[in-house]
Amino acid sequence: MDIFREKVKEHLPKVKWNNLKPLCGTRWVENHEDLIRFAESYIAIFETLEELELDSDSNVSSTSSQLSKSMTGSSFIISLVTASDLFTNTLTLCKNLQDSNCDLSDALDLVDNIVKTIKGIRKEVNSEFGQNFHKRQLTFKLIGESIKMLRVSLRQKHRINCSSSDPEENFRISIAVPFLEDFLSQMELRFNDHKSTVSALHKLIPSIYAPSDFGEDDFKVYAHFLDLTTLLSELKLWINKWQDKEGPSSALEALTFCRQSSYPNVHVLLKILATLPVTTCTPERTFSSLRRLKTYLRNSTGEERLTSLALISIHRVVPIITKEVINRFAAGKTRRLELL
Repeated sequence: MDIFREKVKEHLPKVKWNNLKPLCGTRWVENHEDLIRFAESYIAIFETLEELELDSDSNVSSTSSQLSKSMTGSSFIISLVTASDLFTNTLTLCKNLQDSNCDLSDALDLVDNIVKTIKGIRKEVNSEFGQNFHKRQLTFKLIGESIKMLRVSLRQKHRINCSSSDPEENFRISIAVPFLEDFLSQMELRFNDHKSTVSALHKLIPSIYAPSDFGEDDFKVYAHFLDLTTLLSELKLWINKWQDKEGPSSALEALTFCRQSSYPNVHVLLKILATLPVTTCTPERTFSSLRRLKTYLRNSTGEERLTSLALISIHRVVPIITKEVINRFAAGKTRRLELL
């Protein structure tokens, strides 16, 4: 590790980190940051492995040699660069999806923006990949390797069998294009269901939709919570309220301006829109907190006490006034020690 830290200081003097982190099995943000960090410190990692190959310990030297050979392959480097460049665009999305204040409409807007950006990269893949490919040629020179095209076989199952003799075109067709296409299809597959769920509720945000966009059947699925006889007129009043001023751009923001007494149906629908889960990050944080709280020494803790400890641990931003806690504890029953 000391060798790697010295190499990082030599090649990346401005960065604040000096180590690599293992890939996380649950947090996509960590995976994004780890892959981008690995790509940035590629030369430092390679030189560290080269020095470890000379180590007196045979296990260390053999493992370092195997890792060094695996990471100097042309397909590995091109795939690493392609993935890290793409993940720099999606890192913001991952961070926003794990934000507890992110509602579904905000998340879908961000997804649409990123998909448009990636589609632009896919459309201009010849020039985009060409620029990155020429930059990576310098990387190959630094590690003393040359670009080797993928092997062409009569029958190929696991990748595209590209027969182009140009290395740039070969790697673009076999690695970059399939990667971008798969990413776009996965984004549409994962978020299409959310779009159908939020399509009607999204019309409640005045900065996005006009009164003419509302239909009688848009909110029938929520009929159990609404008064459908007054819903359309109430929706028109709600939109007309924002005609002469800038309207809210998110469900949480719109909910703060919607008085329940004046717009009861709109208030209910905005509540539904604001509380629709984007991801499972919040319950996963709850499970993590319970794992830390329910230790061996607290195995006999009652349900009420455990729930209270979990709430304090999860909602740390909520201030706790010590005097109020003491007063409530003292007023519970007569105690030998006078606390008040």
